[in-house]
Amino acid sequence: MGAGRVLFRSPFRLNAVAGILYLMMPMAAIAQKSLPDFFSIHGKLVTHRYSHTSDSIQEGDIVELRDEKGIPVWFAQDVHRNVCATGECRKVDLRIYWDGAGQYLGFKELGGPLTKADHTHFDKDDYETLHRILSDSASVLKSTTPDDLLSERQSPGEKPDAISGATRSDLADYLVRQAAFTTHTLWHIVYGPTRSAILKILDERGNETYLKLLFAHGDVNRKWWALGFIANHPGYRKAFLEDIIGLTKEAHEHVSRRAMKLVVSDLNQPAVQTRMAAMVDELPDLHKFDLLWKLAELNEVEVETVRLLLEKFDQQKLEVRLLGYVYDLIGADKIKMPSIERYLKKFLVHDNLYVRTLTRRRLGM
Repeated sequence: MGAGRVLFRSPFRLNAVAGILYLMMPMAAIAQKSLPDFFSIHGKLVTHRYSHTSDSIQEGDIVELRDEKGIPVWFAQDVHRNVCATGECRKVDLRIYWDGAGQYLGFKELGGPLTKADHTHFDKDDYETLHRILSDSASVLKSTTPDDLLSERQSPGEKPDAISGATRSDLADYLVRQAAFTTHTLWHIVYGPTRSAILKILDERGNETYLKLLFAHGDVNRKWWALGFIANHPGYRKAFLEDIIGLTKEAHEHVSRRAMKLVVSDLNQPAVQTRMAAMVDELPDLHKFDLLWKLAELNEVEVETVRLLLEKFDQQKLEVRLLGYVYDLIGADKIKMPSIERYLKKFLVHDNLYVRTLTRRRLGM
C-alpha cells in the first residue's frame, strides 16, 4: 500500500478515530496530517462482502472497524477505477471512509496523486475543494449525469475538462477545475450503492441493546443515526423517550432538529406535553416556536402544560415575544381555572405594557 494524502471531515471527529486510523496508515501518510496520538484506541476489523452490478469490478469489499463495545467507528472501501472521457482515462486509487453513522468522513490515496484532464496533479487547493464537495450530501451533483457536465458551447471534438469553460459554468462551484468527471464519479461513489449498503448494515444491527449503546456514546452522529432508526421503527419510541427529549437540547443542530421532530409527533401524549413545557426555556429558540406551534395545533392541551408555560414566563425564563403563543393555548375551558387565572391576573399589572395589553385582550377586556 503506497503512501498518500489523507483528508478527513470535521475536526471534532478526529478525536474519535485518529488513533485507529494510525493502525492502518503508513508513516509517510501520517506525516502529511498531524493527527493526535490515540494508540490506546483499539478495534476489531470486520469485512462485509460487497457486490453491485455496476461497481463490483472497480470497488472492493466494505471494511468496518468496531470499538470494544461493538459500535462501528468507521467503514471503508478501496476504490480502483478508471475515469474516462472522450477516450482518455485517469486512474483513481483511493480508500474512502464513512463514519459509524454512514456519513462521509474522508479519503486516503492508495497510489499516486489524483490527476486532471491536462495530466497535472491535484494541488493542495484541489484536494481541499474535492473534500469540501464530497462532504456535501445535498450537492446538485446528486441529480446530474456525466453528460450533464458538458458545456452547451463545447466545440465538436473538444475534450471535456481540457480547458476552462469545457464544463458547465453553473456547476463550477461543485466540481474541481479540470477534473469534473473525477469529481462527479467520486461523489456518486460516496453517496451511491456503497453507502446504501453501509446503511443497510447499520439498520440490520438496530435493536434496543444497540440503541442504548449509541445513546450512551459521546459521538453526536451515532445519536443522530439512532434517532433516524427510531423514526423508522416507532416501536422503540416509548423506551427511549427520555433520551430523545434530552437530545432536543443538543448543541449540534442536526441532532436537536431530528429529536424535536420525533417529540412533536408525540405531543398528543399528556406526559410529553408537560415534560416539554417544563424544559421549554432550555430549548433552542427555533424549537421553542416549534413546540408552541405544534401545541396550538392539538385538539387538547393539558392545563398543567399551560400552567407550566405561564410559570416559565413569570420566572422570566420565557421571552415576551412567545407569550402570545402561550395565550393561544388558553381556551374558554381553561381561562377561569384557578391555576391559570392567577397568572392572568398577575400579568394584568405587569411592568411591560405589551404584556398588560396582550393579557387584557385575552381576557376580552
